[in-house]
Amino acid sequence: MADTISTIKFVLFGGPTEGLSGCGIKEEPDRKILAPQGMYHGVFANHYTDAEHLMCFEESAGEKADISLRFMNFKEISAGEPFPAAEAKRMKKHGGSLYLVLEPGSGKGKFDRTYSPENIVSGKYDEQLEAFAKGCKKFGGPIFVSFRPPRDSGHSPDSIEAAYIYLYRKLEEEGAKNITWVWNAAPADPDFPSSYPGSGRVDWISVSVYHHEGENPADAIKRLEDNIGKLKKLNKPIMVEFGSSATEHKDDFIKMAVSKFKELGVKAFILNNVSQYEGSDFKAWSLTGSDKAAYAEAISNHERFLRENIITSQGEMKESPWPAKELNCEEIEETYYTAAKASAIAWFKKVIKEKERYLSPLIGPLQKGDPHYNNKERIALARAYLGLFVQTRKAEHRSKAETILNKALQSPDPVLIYHPEKKFVREYVESLLEIANLYIQVDPRESQKYCQIVFAVLKKTEKTKFFNPFQVRKESISGFHYKTLALEAKILEAQGLHSEAEAKYQEIIKWTDKEASRNFITLWWRGEKRDDLKYNSASARISLGFIKLQQGKPKEAIELFKTVLSWEKVGEEEGFMDQAFGALIGIMRAYLQEDHDFAKFKFNAGLPWAKINKYAGFKKALGIEDTDLNSIYIDKWQIILEGLSEVTLPNEELEEELAKIRGIKP
Repeated sequence: MADTISTIKFVLFGGPTEGLSGCGIKEEPDRKILAPQGMYHGVFANHYTDAEHLMCFEESAGEKADISLRFMNFKEISAGEPFPAAEAKRMKKHGGSLYLVLEPGSGKGKFDRTYSPENIVSGKYDEQLEAFAKGCKKFGGPIFVSFRPPRDSGHSPDSIEAAYIYLYRKLEEEGAKNITWVWNAAPADPDFPSSYPGSGRVDWISVSVYHHEGENPADAIKRLEDNIGKLKKLNKPIMVEFGSSATEHKDDFIKMAVSKFKELGVKAFILNNVSQYEGSDFKAWSLTGSDKAAYAEAISNHERFLRENIITSQGEMKESPWPAKELNCEEIEETYYTAAKASAIAWFKKVIKEKERYLSPLIGPLQKGDPHYNNKERIALARAYLGLFVQTRKAEHRSKAETILNKALQSPDPVLIYHPEKKFVREYVESLLEIANLYIQVDPRESQKYCQIVFAVLKKTEKTKFFNPFQVRKESISGFHYKTLALEAKILEAQGLHSEAEAKYQEIIKWTDKEASRNFITLWWRGEKRDDLKYNSASARISLGFIKLQQGKPKEAIELFKTVLSWEKVGEEEGFMDQAFGALIGIMRAYLQEDHDFAKFKFNAGLPWAKINKYAGFKKALGIEDTDLNSIYIDKWQIILEGLSEVTLPNEELEEELAKIRGIKP
């Protein structure tokens, strides 16, 4: 097999199988996946099961993948194609199976409470589940399915068990009998296995073992042994999801884990081979360099125990031959998330290639004639590298962007003062601000450094005719000054310096309110837009309100949030809706902090509901168009809370605050 795989000659996934090997019967939809004599080999190679990632993984491992792990949240089930038929067909054609993990949520992260287990059990999403079951039944091939909330989601074991049982019954009733049900065990829980949904609803059991930074690999393996010891009493085939995000001893863990699977009687193992951000932490699960070699060696040592294809109650799945296909696996493996991400990376690389070709003869002293274009192309190149960094999170791309920006900054190019194309300066300064933004979570001091560079550039240009009265605020000296000031406030917040951040936000509010109060003619002459000014003011008030909560001043916070909510634009126009969401979440948190027992009462009675009830855009966004928010007979707290759980909030901080509100019931 290794000889076949080494040339990476594979078929593109998709299309129907040609029947079952050795049984000569037609395929039937009722097809449970059986435990093999040896083990199935699986991988989480991408958030979407695509052919190229699997090809590259198999080439490096020297063994085909029988199982491809794929996560799917309820928001995906509710939109577009409710069942990923194309991906399931790819694995079926491959003689394998898709392992589909259904997550209650919308992909927002660990604080997400949308599509909660309780809502699933209530029947709220039956229509979506029926569509999923219909697609699964139509596919007809073998597929693993489990129900699992993201780690640290906060859902109770009882609610997860109830949702699992509900899903099992619902999909069985709809005729999706080709599902092999997987229960995700947590043997470390003191009450294990109290949440076990019953032997009749479980075909396989899944358990995970992950090796983290600074951990002795032997300790992780010992956890695995202890957990499997507990699981064997349930008398079900066991699959293990495993991986390492450590920078040291990763290869040791990989070898030890694969060796231990056969000894422990594991029937399938699935490697996590996707590096990604988990919250603000980057987890390098992917195998690279010596880790790849260690995995290939471990697979080679135990290849005789691995199954070629999935076995079902109807026989063995047949694998079709693979046609030759040349792949650049290094590039493919860094586009680990979606086709859209792959497309974005390809676009940035194309821009980089074009700009570097233009700049290649300019490595020496700047040419005379058009010094402006030298720096303009440098800025475009730096922004492309920044875009690539955002997509890949590779430090080398960020470093390249910084180097290019600094070269432009130190250039004798007079464009910063005299060139008539004013757009260039805006792009230059915005690039510096992008760098500063990226650095906030990495190194606030570096972020502050780039803010100071922006202030220096603005000072350099303030006595020239570069900025004129007709420019809109976001392109003016003062506009950029206060945009940078807001960034400095965020940097101070990230460092825990709330009092210093408060002073910055107060300065922004004072400036924006003053500018917004100008008469129409003056605003028009200056190129200002009152709504944009008020939006900036509202943003600063929301940030300041949360600082007041940190300082234990809920009354002051409430007034700031109410001021934002009283502005009609936040409830009428889609572009201002994030302000409304932030203000409402802030008010709820403030009332809970001020008076926990009466928080809901104060919220229901203390807001201008008659005015808010007229905000059509706001009500539509929350899905409460037919609700009379001015009625004294409805619980506005619960209605708004449920509505907020259905929307996409503008940042993780608000997601976290909303999760706190849901967890602190008044």
